[in-house]
Amino acid sequence: MKRRVWQWFFFTVLVCSLALASLFLFEDSVADYFFELLGSWRDLCAHITPDEWQVQGNIFLGLVWIFTGVLAYSMIFGLCCVILLAFAQELFMRLAGKKPHKAK
Repeated sequence: MKRRVWQWFFFTVLVCSLALASLFLFEDSVADYFFELLGSWRDLCAHITPDEWQVQGNIFLGLVWIFTGVLAYSMIFGLCCVILLAFAQELFMRLAGKKPHKAK
């Protein structure tokens, strides 16, 4: 279990850092895709955030929305990767004729 948590943490950090690096390095071309991918996250943040804070030019709030959206999606993607790797490991062990790993 501890190994799976570390794998999840690793994939989350990897995906989040790559996504944020691509956002900052290739801002012009990647920003449009991020706004499309994070559309549902922006809607959720807009419903949670008070209307007084959502003024034109509140750059810090927009950056927080983008960063938390990237982090949340990275965590979900990392969890999916760990689950798929666990299933693949069990499948390959069964195909190799070894007994599946027992949880302790």
